[in-house]
This record gives sequence, C-alpha cells and structure tokens, in this order.
Amino acid sequence: MLPRGDSVAQGRATKRLRDNDGNPVGRANANPILDTRAYVVTFDDGMEAELVANAIAQNMYVQCDPDGNKYVLLDSLIHSCRSATALT
Repeated sequence: MLPRGDSVAQGRATKRLRDNDGNPVGRANANPILDTRAYVVTFDDGMEAELVANAIAQNMYVQCDPDGNKYVLLDSLIHSCRSATALT
C-alpha cells in the first residue's frame, strides 16, 4: 500500500526514475530516511506516480508490527452466515 493523493492504494515500483540525460535520480543510502532515489510506481488501475525510496520504505514499515509481521485491518462485514454444522 502506497500513498496516492489523500489515500493509499496497492502499487508496485516498476522502474527507477531517470533525468533527461538518462541518469538515475537520487542517491542510495543505508539509512532509508536518507535514501533519495526516485521510482515510478504503477498502481493496480494502471495509473503511474513518482515516489522517492524513503516514502516507499516508510509505508512498508507502517504496515508491519515490531516483529516484522504484516497486518491487515478489517473495515466491516457485509454479510455473514453459518451452516447447520457450525458450533454455536
């Protein structure tokens, strides 16, 4: 999940952003906060956006707990039912 306007959407970094001369934009750093590399992110609906590596890393860290496990929040249940063999 990556930032897209005022919300977040599922996307994938597809290529490194380059300037007019074909040189990669930004510099790598072992500290993700100081990493200034820029990437082209393609979202599931085909839209593309330019994001820097530290924004991508920040969103990856936010989605994990301290043990590195990813979690997903449930917004709501629309419909539920149980079969006759389910425990009450």
